[in-house]
Amino acid sequence: MIIYGTRGKNVHVDSGEFTCPRCADEQSYKHIEVKNYFTLYFIPLIPMGKAGEYIECEGCGGTFAPEILTYDPEAEREEMATTFRRLSVLFLLDVNRCTSPTLKAVQEIIGDTMNFDVEREDIAKDVKQAQSASPDIKKFFKTQTSGYADDGKFLLIITLRRILETECPLEENERSRLLELGKIMGLRAKTVKEVLEADLDEAE
Repeated sequence: MIIYGTRGKNVHVDSGEFTCPRCADEQSYKHIEVKNYFTLYFIPLIPMGKAGEYIECEGCGGTFAPEILTYDPEAEREEMATTFRRLSVLFLLDVNRCTSPTLKAVQEIIGDTMNFDVEREDIAKDVKQAQSASPDIKKFFKTQTSGYADDGKFLLIITLRRILETECPLEENERSRLLELGKIMGLRAKTVKEVLEADLDEAE
């Protein structure tokens, strides 16, 4: 009996250094291509094309799409800080808490959270733009956070809570609005409620 078939074989095609998002540091990587082979008696003989490829971090062993090699943590941090800044301003306007202390808190808290300099001039522009455009806050939160994992969405909720609490404790309408926005972003209401009731100072 002749036994034949196909199988994938991992082929190491390149190596180098990259910024691993899991390690949050520079690490060595291996570029692996998965190639299909025609097999005879389970022995790979004839290559039949590439089935896929991935990058493997030699530090943590994590695997990523090849696009990870162009990953720029600084650019990602800047983009996330900008999104958080705009959403914070929009939220403060929505709950009528767009005051000098809360806007200062936007600058300081997002800056500390993202380890990125947030300019007061950019915040002022956000306020002016939001006031003139009057965007749909629910739609804006949903679209702007659609690419975030749940951790990123919860971080946004915590950030908004911290900003509000620099001036005074959360009001019931603010708590309800944060629960509503959490649901719009796809978060479980129970978990959002726990985040809003948690002792943030103790969590640090």
